[in-house]
Amino acid sequence: MFGNYKLDLSQGQNANFDELVAANMVQDAPPASSIIPPRSSTVSIWPTSLSTSILSSATTQPSQTGVPSSCADASALAFPIKTAKGWKATKIAGGLNQPRGLIFDSIGHLLVIQNGLGVTAHEIGPDGCIASAKTLIRQQNLNHGIVLSLDGKTLYASSATSVYAWSYEAATMSVSGNSTIVVSGMDARGHVTRTLVIPPKYPNLLLVSHGSNDNYDYGSADMKVGRSMVKVFETAKAPTTGYDYATSGYQMGYGLRNEVGLAFDGAGM
Repeated sequence: MFGNYKLDLSQGQNANFDELVAANMVQDAPPASSIIPPRSSTVSIWPTSLSTSILSSATTQPSQTGVPSSCADASALAFPIKTAKGWKATKIAGGLNQPRGLIFDSIGHLLVIQNGLGVTAHEIGPDGCIASAKTLIRQQNLNHGIVLSLDGKTLYASSATSVYAWSYEAATMSVSGNSTIVVSGMDARGHVTRTLVIPPKYPNLLLVSHGSNDNYDYGSADMKVGRSMVKVFETAKAPTTGYDYATSGYQMGYGLRNEVGLAFDGAGM
């Protein structure tokens, strides 16, 4: 119950919840074998030419870890965590600077975008805890959006107004060269979160979600203002100075207050 609104949560309950949890329980320790299981069938949604190049270029496979009971370098939780039966949560890092987004690279390193700092890279040890960490990109205006290209070689991250791209090397957890601007001209007012995603079937397309400038963004009734929407940009044809968000790109969704959660299903939708 919230204010004058009453929500019926019974429709969100699953009678088979316990069975679903039992079938997907996490392991308490790392697998005995270091052999990586075959990739799931979701790889088939990638174009053949792309998946072949990705698999052949991978010199190191992602490591497998268990869920640790605790991590020595992580401080205690400020508040207790209560999980559903069959699940558990362990704090593996603390002292971060407003972490807003995280992804894993092609060999299992954790990349975190931290508002007011930039992007940090973290190596996960065999025990599931962080073995080492470093600042990958020091750029204080980066604040939310982060994604890797499907081949793992280009890192995209966003400030409130622009989307940047760097050449990325997973083996060394490093970027090379200067950043390039892919998209610019976004509104710095209101909801400044910027979610970035790349469709599994279309590696050259980048979706950029732009929030509203207020809870009621009346100005966005005019699509030309370029807010409260999700747009698609073709990265292979980006202008030297980057796309202008309001006037360029393909309109994917409109009338969206602050869509920060975007993902694709197994069919690439």
